Amino acid sequence: MSKCPIGFGSISFEYIYIFGAAFANFMEDYLLSLDDIMDTTRNIFGIEVILSIKKHKLISHLYKYLGYTIFGYIFFYISLRKRQNKEKQKNIETTERSQRETTKGLIVKKNNISQKSKFLVIIACFIYSLQSLIRKIIQLFKVGELDLWIFNIFFITLFMNCYLGSRIYKHQKYSLLFIFVTNIILLFICSFIPKEKKVNEPSTIIEEIGYLSILVYLIYIILSCASSFSKVLSKNLMDLKYISPYQLIFIMGIFGVILHVITLIFTSCISCIFSGDKGPKQCRIEKNKNYYMESVPIYFSNMKNQINDNPTFFYVETLIVYPCFLFIGFIQFAFEMLLITYLNPNYKLISDCLYFAIKKLIEYNRKNEDKYNPVKFTIEYIAEILAILGYMIYLEIIELRFCGLDSDIKKNIMDRSFRESNIKALDNTYPLNENNDNDSDDEIEEKETNENIEMENK
Repeated sequence: MSKCPIGFGSISFEYIYIFGAAFANFMEDYLLSLDDIMDTTRNIFGIEVILSIKKHKLISHLYKYLGYTIFGYIFFYISLRKRQNKEKQKNIETTERSQRETTKGLIVKKNNISQKSKFLVIIACFIYSLQSLIRKIIQLFKVGELDLWIFNIFFITLFMNCYLGSRIYKHQKYSLLFIFVTNIILLFICSFIPKEKKVNEPSTIIEEIGYLSILVYLIYIILSCASSFSKVLSKNLMDLKYISPYQLIFIMGIFGVILHVITLIFTSCISCIFSGDKGPKQCRIEKNKNYYMESVPIYFSNMKNQINDNPTFFYVETLIVYPCFLFIGFIQFAFEMLLITYLNPNYKLISDCLYFAIKKLIEYNRKNEDKYNPVKFTIEYIAEILAILGYMIYLEIIELRFCGLDSDIKKNIMDRSFRESNIKALDNTYPLNENNDNDSDDEIEEKETNENIEMENK
């Protein structure tokens, strides 16, 4: 009976991090607002928060990095204490002298991080925080459609091969190539299709910004390169230098807070050059007919107004929403780092793809008539579905059992290894006596006679 050309494989326990990261993204969104799923600007607690991502995007991003710093340090300290206690428990039956030497050795090992490793940690954390901030600023200009995120696949695969020596098997190579080619074509087509039907206005982002779109494409590709390099370098540090993922989160949080504070100082002091009744779309923070990309004084002014208007909402936001937002933001990033640690950075793209596919479907069902061009949505969603199918082949959930595409899937590699180990075990159990092969019949007969005489004497 011929084998079915397409089948289903097993699901690894580590894949739970993929769903965990996607779920944390949704929780983060709904802590700010439920407007994606219903006609309201309030969140899951029934209040309209001042830090809403639709009002103060840079400040809300600052809060995320503040959460990385606080909870990253807490979890790093807890994990460090657990590791030390585990090592002490292993050595509890040793002599007092060896125990002192072992404890001393542990301390040296904990602090003995080479200068090169420290430098690489700083590079990885700084690049990640910087590219994240730049990406957030660019999003204020509403050019997110030009983000060719698909280049992350290319850069991650390239850097993993260069820095980790990771081997990519045939089915993984073709699945990533399939995702890259199909999505880059469909995303490029979508950039020429208007998202909304408007009269007397540029219909697409390409028409609106003209030749600047080439620059935006280039910036997004550079950001994809920087993000991919940071993630692969982080995996290298966690796998080979035994740097804790929580330690990296903590350091990334510090860099992120510093960079955001510097940026907010400039955006709060310098208003946009436009003014009047309608400011540019990237400058939506308004005060006295002046528009800002972001403004800390206006943010605190809004908080003061909320105290006067509804003190209950203010205290719920301050005492419940803010801590939850910091913690869930950290949990989402922790899932991302654990994905990189136990699997590889490409799995983070799978989590993002799952999150955006569900999010787009929810938004389209709610705003179908008023907001979305059905043609554009259909093409975008086909791209997401094709990416998910490609990733399922990459994850070996779907197995392509033709043209040798299943020869290097995990279970077949394990089967080959098992068979080879059994053959070696049989060879060791029944070795061939090469000396006996060279003995003559007379010598063999003489040996057997001598053995019989010895047995009779016993």
